[in-house]
Amino acid sequence: ATAKVAFLKDACEAGAAVGPSNCTSKLYVTEVNVDVEFALTKAGPNPDSPPMVQVYGGAHFVYPCKFGSKISALATMDLNIGSSQIDNLTLAVDLFCGVQGNSS
Repeated sequence: ATAKVAFLKDACEAGAAVGPSNCTSKLYVTEVNVDVEFALTKAGPNPDSPPMVQVYGGAHFVYPCKFGSKISALATMDLNIGSSQIDNLTLAVDLFCGVQGNSS
């Protein structure tokens, strides 16, 4: 994760309500970029068999998630059940921040 910080000395001197009254040398985190990678494996029925299920992928978002921003995730799944094998089932998801109901 990476963070964006802002030095708010000018805002404090201007009388803005940004935090403690004595904030001449304060740094505030204004946003955090989050990148997540994941991998999950469900073992097969015996040690010599391939994994029954593998899911792997990642997600990216900025916190706080403001209106107009989005959370993006991509996952891939491999299935090995009995004699059936399905590889590379892919799911891509975008969740848009601040959108409610039928808004766009």
